[in-house]
Amino acid sequence: MPNPVSGAGAARILPPSELGGGRRLDPSPSNIGAAGSAAAGGAQGTGFKETVSEFVDGVNALQHNSKAQFESFVRGEAELHDVAIAAHEASIAMRLTQEIRNRLIGAYQEVMRTQI
Repeated sequence: MPNPVSGAGAARILPPSELGGGRRLDPSPSNIGAAGSAAAGGAQGTGFKETVSEFVDGVNALQHNSKAQFESFVRGEAELHDVAIAAHEASIAMRLTQEIRNRLIGAYQEVMRTQI
């Protein structure tokens, strides 16, 4: 399907394969243990900052894709169900981001309450 969004500076509609940034967050115990042992061994790995940055970039890409889908729908170039799916994906990603933020803030506050 050709890209219906065109023009200078126009957002382009991304296929789902391009939205994840290529890396998925895997919270399984085996992955967490591997990351912890790599960090303890001094091996170069992806740091927390880079992981969060990639995650936020993925959420941002979903938001932009949702907007581009809506703009295409307004011009009559996209189907309503595609717009609804893109909007729902972006909404879920944003809610997940907010929940992660809330959990991180809660963990930070708990550490700060710890008596030494």
